[in-house]
Amino acid sequence: FIYGLFSIFGTWLGGKLIAKKDKATLIIFQLVCDGVFVLLYLFANYLIPVIILILIFGVLDGMGYNLIQYIEASVIPDSPELANGIFLSILNGGIALGIAIGGFLVDGFGIMSIFIAGALFLLIAFIMMVYVIKIMKIPLKYS
Repeated sequence: FIYGLFSIFGTWLGGKLIAKKDKATLIIFQLVCDGVFVLLYLFANYLIPVIILILIFGVLDGMGYNLIQYIEASVIPDSPELANGIFLSILNGGIALGIAIGGFLVDGFGIMSIFIAGALFLLIAFIMMVYVIKIMKIPLKYS
């Protein structure tokens, strides 16, 4: 319940930040997510820091949905329905793939491997984000 409230706050915050500085928000979001994953790994044995980091991750979770949809709407601005359909497909596919990979990692390498894999996937996402912004030169609205 509390995680959900923090996620709702993240949705609001993500909308505010993306409207002010979209490129900076997209890049900083990725870096903060990676930082939270690293800190979760480092403080995994301490209850209070982990609770705080999970709540921060809840805010980031809510922000992430806004940011993903914003990118997709920027890539295909003439077809918002298609962008929304792609958003839902990618979101559901990502959840399914993440669960499968996470289960494999936990089974083979233990629970702590999730944080390392999560940080690696965030690094891949960061590289893709830079590719979209710099190389493809997607016209973001509030640059």
